Amino acid sequence: MMAYSCLEQRTAKTVIDHFPPFVPDRQAPVSAAEQELFYGLIRSMLQLAFDEPNLFITTLHDDDVFTKEKRNEYKIHMRKFVQAIYDLVQNMFHMGKGSDVKLSKRQQAVLSRIGVSDFANLPAAWVWMSTRDEAELTEFFYCLFDKNYSYGSDIYARLLGEKAFRGLESRLLEKGYKPFSIYGLTAGFPVISMTYANTAWSGEQPAEGYLYKIKHTGVSTLYFYYNENPASLGLCIPNSVITPFLKAFDSMPDKLQKFVIEHNTKCWNCRYCVQTDKTGKRPLVFVPATYEEKEYNLCPRFPGSAYNWNSINDELADDMLEMLTFLDSFAPSKTE
Repeated sequence: MMAYSCLEQRTAKTVIDHFPPFVPDRQAPVSAAEQELFYGLIRSMLQLAFDEPNLFITTLHDDDVFTKEKRNEYKIHMRKFVQAIYDLVQNMFHMGKGSDVKLSKRQQAVLSRIGVSDFANLPAAWVWMSTRDEAELTEFFYCLFDKNYSYGSDIYARLLGEKAFRGLESRLLEKGYKPFSIYGLTAGFPVISMTYANTAWSGEQPAEGYLYKIKHTGVSTLYFYYNENPASLGLCIPNSVITPFLKAFDSMPDKLQKFVIEHNTKCWNCRYCVQTDKTGKRPLVFVPATYEEKEYNLCPRFPGSAYNWNSINDELADDMLEMLTFLDSFAPSKTE
């Protein structure tokens, strides 16, 4: 495990880890060499954030972040540091548009260190990525030159397990799941996520991730730079309520029952599901299930919090696909 000199250096590393490989747009009005030059500038800026984080922020903090008592404190410091990076990227984006941008002394120093001093003559790919049709800040920052290329797939295969992730991805595509690259903000910082969705459940664009506002079955990735293990992938459960599927527990194959018992949250009497009940008589909403002659009370709330992982292997990929096959037997086209 890598040792970090400070919390901000750890944060810079999580941002670097989320950066995609260089893949140019061969049809672009600027050359692949120009695109690679701009890619190198952004990577150099992020490497500088790792090597000399004090160039971006005044106060550095000890890297003892994952102790329970400091969890909330470290998130605040990490967010301040990524905000400093993001503020510079935003200014670079607007500079490429030709806007009048007022750079701070720190931002000027960082740009000078990566070889940018003539602001009136910016690299061609920098200007192009700021001004092309539907120019977007996340695409600018991560150097997503080719709008038709799945950069997120490369990122998460590298972070989660190349062979198993690629195998899962391939089988999902064969089953008709559609890939979506989704750009969002996590605590104000741009991140890339991937969703492979069964659009039989809904014609809407999938929401980011596997936690909230889920309309489709599928697999989705998320990246939380302030977590000890930032990258994750999870199963998408329609409507974020797994009740109808758990009620069909007895019809699941044995291997799938084992998977559900291992991963589904068990009721621990938190009473969240009956918090609006003034009488105190409303029953808890858990779903009872029996597996290998043992009784379990399965919680149906927030399944995305239970069915997600920070790495993937072939066995997990098989289990996820079997779970999706079972969930898809409830798809509107199958039940109507």
